[in-house]
Amino acid sequence: MAPVAYHPRRVDDATVSALADVLTTTRRLEDQVGSAAVLPGIRSTCALARDLLADARGPIRGRVGSLAGELHQYLGRLLAKGSSRCLALPAVPSGCPCGHA
Repeated sequence: MAPVAYHPRRVDDATVSALADVLTTTRRLEDQVGSAAVLPGIRSTCALARDLLADARGPIRGRVGSLAGELHQYLGRLLAKGSSRCLALPAVPSGCPCGHA
């Protein structure tokens, strides 16, 4: 996924699937190690998804937007679970990440 991070216009189905796999794996890992341990990684993944969404074009944009929203929602839940409740609200963008209210 590193090449895509540096050249976001190369977003394709494999990239979206890999990002979805990261989310799935992170959720499983959280069950084993707790929310605090996965928080730094999910923050980075959210930032990557946001960057990919900004440059995604065509039909793939909807999939990237949906996944970015799912990632940010998960980040908000992680923050709300821990001692960072005051940070949870700003971490979740208002409206849909693909621009819908």
